[in-house]
Amino acid sequence: MEDIIRGLKSLGLSGYEAKAYLTLLDKGDLSAEDLSRNSDIPLPRVYAVIDELSVKGFVKIIEGRPKLFEAIEPEEALNNYTSYLERRLKEDIERRRKEALRSLPKLKEVYWRNRLKITPEKLSEELSSLRDMEIKTIEIMSSANRSIDVFTSHFKWLSKVEDILKSAVSRNVNVRVLMQIDDKDSAERALRLLKIGVNVRNSCEAWYPTRGTIVDNSKLIYLIWVSDPAKMGGPTVYKPQYTENEGLIAVFRESFENRWLKSRDPIENIRSM
Repeated sequence: MEDIIRGLKSLGLSGYEAKAYLTLLDKGDLSAEDLSRNSDIPLPRVYAVIDELSVKGFVKIIEGRPKLFEAIEPEEALNNYTSYLERRLKEDIERRRKEALRSLPKLKEVYWRNRLKITPEKLSEELSSLRDMEIKTIEIMSSANRSIDVFTSHFKWLSKVEDILKSAVSRNVNVRVLMQIDDKDSAERALRLLKIGVNVRNSCEAWYPTRGTIVDNSKLIYLIWVSDPAKMGGPTVYKPQYTENEGLIAVFRESFENRWLKSRDPIENIRSM
């Protein structure tokens, strides 16, 4: 009997579980009291042991007064137990997979830090929403010392930063806005900008996939559209980003300057609206 108990324990059963199953195989259906008496398992522990054996597929619980416990035929029980172990293994693998995925970004960060000689999180900081982008834009505009370059669509958010731009101009900050002027509302905004001393140009593209602001050539906040909203049926954008990385700023700076050179004087569009 001790050899059989050792064998059951080697499969993963506890000592009490092995004793309880072997006792039920030998004695047949038993109540909790009878099982405790025949197996030397303390009565308070019997129900917990039986619950475990039931989950693992070794025992069937027969409802009644009192409850009886029946051992499942050994071959069927071992098949049940194998299925139980497979389920547990799959659950454990899935749990570990999720933990691995949570750790992956930090592991990749360590990997690339030494290979690229750059800390990935300093390349670009993800902002959680358009509201956060608005707050960050106001913050960097307010601290501008030399220049503010805005590349936008119709500048519908002008009212939120108009006073900030006016203040920047009064501090001799060079403020430039590249925008689309193709309706009365955008023309009215362009005129307001011109009146406070902002340099405004009418972008030559009907649509451009980036929006953002560059301040002092050292701070950049930007938004990239997934595709033309006219084709998507509405705005679809990636999360906004903020960076002080010189390389990224240089890319956006070059794009801005090229588009500025190709842009048009806004006066004609303003007058025609």
